[in-house]
Amino acid sequence: MSLKLDSRGKGLGKESVLMMMAFAIENFSIHIFRAKIGESNEASLLMFRRLGFMEVSHSEIFKEVTLELQITDLKREELLQLSGTMVTHA
Repeated sequence: MSLKLDSRGKGLGKESVLMMMAFAIENFSIHIFRAKIGESNEASLLMFRRLGFMEVSHSEIFKEVTLELQITDLKREELLQLSGTMVTHA
């Protein structure tokens, strides 16, 4: 079985996204995140929606969905707290 299939469903993608978001908020004062995801990538679309991202546009030409997440003060604190509790994987 390939590494790609062995890693699915373990939360590694979610954890990676949360770590990058926390880093961007802390170091670059980011206030909005935007993700462009292929419309057929159902797993990624679901993950980003579960993280609170909302669909803002859909491109028929490029077959992609654009999702955004506004960073409020509450969301900022939540993400920064999460970054301190991340589990590292070997």
